[in-house]
Amino acid sequence: MQLFIHGQRSGYRKGTRNPLESAILNHTIQDGVKIERTTFEHSIYPVHTSEFSHEGDSGSLVFTMSHVVVGMLFAGGVNHMMSYFTPMEVLIEDIKNITKATDVRLKMNRPGTSS
Repeated sequence: MQLFIHGQRSGYRKGTRNPLESAILNHTIQDGVKIERTTFEHSIYPVHTSEFSHEGDSGSLVFTMSHVVVGMLFAGGVNHMMSYFTPMEVLIEDIKNITKATDVRLKMNRPGTSS
């Protein structure tokens, strides 16, 4: 699947979604206790460039050719061929959990339209 970003640093970029999910292992220290966490993220490899994103592009929305947002970029950049994004459904569930909202809607304008 072809995916795109318009990054703050890299501008408009095209990549291909890796069909395999990547396991990201990390941990935090909470009250002196190490808490390990594994998340499964999606990766994108670049098309026609050496990298899909640059440092400073984190937070860019990842979208399809028809401008459907599929996630948010969170890692990649210099010397990293792959870039990683969190799927929208995971982001929306996180917003619901943190805010206690029962419904989340994102207002979007299609290219060439105004709000």
